Amino acid sequence: MFGAHWDFCRRQFMDARRYWEGGLEFDLVRSERRQPDQQTLVVSEVKWKQLTLTERRLTERNLTTKWQRSALRHRHANVTFEVLDSSLLKTLRRGS
Repeated sequence: MFGAHWDFCRRQFMDARRYWEGGLEFDLVRSERRQPDQQTLVVSEVKWKQLTLTERRLTERNLTTKWQRSALRHRHANVTFEVLDSSLLKTLRRGS
């Protein structure tokens, strides 16, 4: 089931990759130019249901905690986190 979802995300974010490191996994990691002279690493968690505000906050906190244990944090000074749930994914799908 994740294969179809992964394909959908790959079409939305062509340079995104899944990332594994030891016991850590990030669903999507991609580079994005947010300012003309600055690349930002975007680390995303994908949830295939619509999250409540509480679930979203918990997911964001877990993503930040995983980041702190990741070796990637030593190589990327500019990082942002996002949680993509089904409501956001539906919006992306309509835009494609």
